[in-house]
Amino acid sequence: MEIEYRKAEISDLEAVQALIDLAFGAGYHKTKNLLGEEIVLFVAIVEGQIVGLASGEVGLAQCHLEFRKAASFLPARRIAILDQLIVHPDYRNKGIGRQLFRLRLAYLEGHAQHLALLHWKEGLFERPLIAIRNGFKRVQEFKGFWAKDSLRYGFSCDRCGIPPCQCTAVLYLKSGRSQS
Repeated sequence: MEIEYRKAEISDLEAVQALIDLAFGAGYHKTKNLLGEEIVLFVAIVEGQIVGLASGEVGLAQCHLEFRKAASFLPARRIAILDQLIVHPDYRNKGIGRQLFRLRLAYLEGHAQHLALLHWKEGLFERPLIAIRNGFKRVQEFKGFWAKDSLRYGFSCDRCGIPPCQCTAVLYLKSGRSQS
């Protein structure tokens, strides 16, 4: 199986949205939020089909919806946020997620002094092992972190189901290479 990895293009956004909806339910995230000057979106493509994505963003923590609640635990106002990492269920356990994570990490490390990642505590993957292996350290837990957002935006958590989401988020941090 040949896998192509590249930055997403505007023409990819419909397929990206379908993959996000498959992973998290309709309404969780809109692709219009994946376009912007300081946003990076990598995709994995097999036989012309987008089968994975990894998004990230460099900016102010308080401007990112999820990180507003965690901003006081962040060492810098301007950080790189590792956002979504999704691999289609039919293509998991083939190294696609690992490669997307590495591409995104390499890009973001060069653009911020600190990198942040929010991860579910509950579920199949209780610890983001690839992040830990790449130097991320656990900082803080937030119980019911996505509850209000799941009700407001109507998304169904893939771990606990119908809103409100009761999952606990765990904040992980890592130092980047950028000195700006």
